Amino acid sequence: MAGHSKYANIRHRKDAQDAKRSRIFSKLITEIGVAVRSGGPDATLNPRLRQALQNARDQNMPRDNIERAILRASGEGDSALRAVTFEGYAPHGVAIFVDAETDNNNRTVSAVRSRFNRHGGDLGVDGCLRFIFSRAGVFHLDVEGIDVDALTLSLIDLGLEDATVNGKTLTLLTALEGFHPVQSALAARSLAPTLARLERRPRTRQPVSAAEWATVSRLIEALVDCPDVRQVSHNARVDGLL
Repeated sequence: MAGHSKYANIRHRKDAQDAKRSRIFSKLITEIGVAVRSGGPDATLNPRLRQALQNARDQNMPRDNIERAILRASGEGDSALRAVTFEGYAPHGVAIFVDAETDNNNRTVSAVRSRFNRHGGDLGVDGCLRFIFSRAGVFHLDVEGIDVDALTLSLIDLGLEDATVNGKTLTLLTALEGFHPVQSALAARSLAPTLARLERRPRTRQPVSAAEWATVSRLIEALVDCPDVRQVSHNARVDGLL
């Protein structure tokens, strides 16, 4: 009995690890697809794709998976993914914006709607939250060896809006239209961001207590766990936390 219990525990942990790895790979494949469709399949000419491929390699994604993702996004493999968005509210009036990529819209709508319903949220109509969120570019770089003042000064005319240093990380924020120019400028300087993506940033914040945030965060975690979901944005503000 003891041996059986030990095997069951090991199998349970392995299944959980495999499921987590599968979710990570799914999101990496999505990012590769987005990068290919936005800038082409040639990584030497597409900084966003270079970053996506580096992220995939960092997670030990098999080469065959990466190549299939590029072919699919180029229209040479299976049916291409398309971008979809969902807007709604979590409990306590927190706005939630979901960016996803799917090859089966009905499946994705059902998955997202069920998560909103299960966690006390309300999925709204398309466009209901666009006044709350704006698009912005975000880059994280290892600050070591970088002349931050010189770099940020050179990027201002390209769309850089803010730069902050937190520990060893330099965070650059850009306007939407400045994302690709700044990305190209960093690549020209052989600076490889540890993170480079477009985000939806809230124009206004919804204050919630720590207890209320615990409820909201369960919905966010459930949405992030959905394989088709690429990014979840919210406008919650928790005193002392967010």
